[in-house]
Amino acid sequence: MSIVLQGSTSGSVTLQEPAVAGTTVLTLPATSGTILTTASTIAGTQGASLVLLSSATASSSATVDFTSIATSGYSAWRIILTDVSPATDGVSLYMRFSTSSTFQTANYWYTSRVYGTDGGASGDSSGSAAFINLTGLAMDNSTVANKYGGELVIPNPASTTTNKIVTQQAAYQLNGGVYVFSAGAGSYTGGQGALDGLRFYMSTGNISTGNFYVYGVKNA
Repeated sequence: MSIVLQGSTSGSVTLQEPAVAGTTVLTLPATSGTILTTASTIAGTQGASLVLLSSATASSSATVDFTSIATSGYSAWRIILTDVSPATDGVSLYMRFSTSSTFQTANYWYTSRVYGTDGGASGDSSGSAAFINLTGLAMDNSTVANKYGGELVIPNPASTTTNKIVTQQAAYQLNGGVYVFSAGAGSYTGGQGALDGLRFYMSTGNISTGNFYVYGVKNA
């Protein structure tokens, strides 16, 4: 037996459950050839390409940690940060990677370019350190309305043959009041193990406020 839903230029087709109690199962015939038998093979039915894997909200937090983040089936992580501000004036926002359930504390490189409003406070920041510096220049504290907001992308976090990198673009207010746009990148060169976590923290003091969202970008 087969059910055929004919197309039409107008009207609609409705599948309505029986008006009786119990469980109703609609079974598609298993067949071969050009007829699709699973929804996963139909383009556009796999859902959005971005999947929220984890999120956190900072409130006077020493660190914001993500552990055991899923990597299978994802070509990248995209991390969205909103309303991030330090409890202490004149500090920078740092991040670290976790491999083998351990936050790594050495072998990072980072670089960023900062463009200030009205041509002020522009400059480069780079170095080799125990962290990746996301802001480059020091931030103003949480009393200002313009807080750090940005997006980070980490390609291929599941790879075991490449060093892990992150790219970032963000905007925030500097210590002293100048509003800036920042673009940069960082890397971990201490090994090629798959990533399983992320840590965010300030160079000094706590993260006063902030929202952190980790999304997985589905493989094609």
